Order: sequence, then structure tokens, then C-alpha cells
Amino acid sequence: KISLKLNTLITDNSFNIINTNNLTHIDLQGCIQLEENSIISIALHSPNLIFIDVRECDKIKNNAFIFLANHCFNLQVIEFRNCIHIR
Repeated sequence: KISLKLNTLITDNSFNIINTNNLTHIDLQGCIQLEENSIISIALHSPNLIFIDVRECDKIKNNAFIFLANHCFNLQVIEFRNCIHIR
């Protein structure tokens, strides 16, 4: 499990250095600098992901969720309230 909740310093570049292969839960709520590239990277490298919270991550768009659905087959919960670009 990783919680980076409300960390405004986390950016897309941060996930280039984190090994997420065994990640099951990640809380990114309020990480306002994150864009969809971070979520795509997590989706591509986290096959065991069960839970992700991206509430209030304003820069994330629909494409990120498509990658989660197509790559994280164990995913059970996506929290995405207040993501203004999700349609």
C-alpha cells in the first residue's frame, strides 16, 4: 500500500522511479499535479492493483481509466470524485 494523499509535489515524473509491480492499494487523493500519464504508468506496471483513489486529481482524464480497466484485472475500487475532466 502507498498513500501519497494530498502531496502536491508528486508529478508524472515521480512514477518513472517507483516500482509498482506488487502494488495493491494506492491513495493519490488531492495530488493535484498528477496527470493521466501517472495513472497509465501505474496501470501498465501494477497488475495486482485492487484499489486506487484519485479524488480531486483535476488533470486526470478518461484515457487513464481506460488503461486501468484494460490492465488491472483485479481492480475493485476506483475513487474519482471531483475529477473535473472525467465524463
